[in-house]
Amino acid sequence: MTNHSHHVRRELHIAGLTAVFGLVSCAAHNEMSAPSSAAPAGVSPETYRQFDFWVGDWVVTDAIGRTMGASHVERAENGFAIIEYWTSARGGTGRSINYVDPAEGRWKQNWVSGRGNVVSYSGGFDDGAMRFQGRSTVADGTTELARAVFTPGPDGTVHQFIEHSSDAGATWYVYFDGTYRKRPSFDGPTGENPQR
Repeated sequence: MTNHSHHVRRELHIAGLTAVFGLVSCAAHNEMSAPSSAAPAGVSPETYRQFDFWVGDWVVTDAIGRTMGASHVERAENGFAIIEYWTSARGGTGRSINYVDPAEGRWKQNWVSGRGNVVSYSGGFDDGAMRFQGRSTVADGTTELARAVFTPGPDGTVHQFIEHSSDAGATWYVYFDGTYRKRPSFDGPTGENPQR
């Protein structure tokens, strides 16, 4: 190889590395410059706060005061997500992630239980409550329509009411009916619990 060829190849190699590092540097600068908590275009910042009333540590009771379970609900990902960790009085567990789809401007909830049951909801805050509609699928593949309403109370409680339909919406039955009450300290759920 001549000295001239070696010099040309070395210069091309250096130029290539410079271009690569330049692209990486620009990408890193753009990533660092982007506001991590800014609301996507078309979605108001207030929309992302509509479900904040559900955030907290809760004990959940039925209509006659029996403990159904315990729930920890927290904000995540710079406030763009709300995550629930549920433990029933019978030891069952479940988790949901709740977020606003920026393409639709609507809230989504995706729930999965420790038994493999899943629920996918879409909805929004309307008439003083967070309202969802969607589909529930149990581990054996059976599906039902599902709808849920989360209503904040003036006393700081949250009422969660879920209905399912196995006949395409002709009739509905109550699947879950519980009231979330903030707990200053709670060692674990006790008592009896229906489903969920």
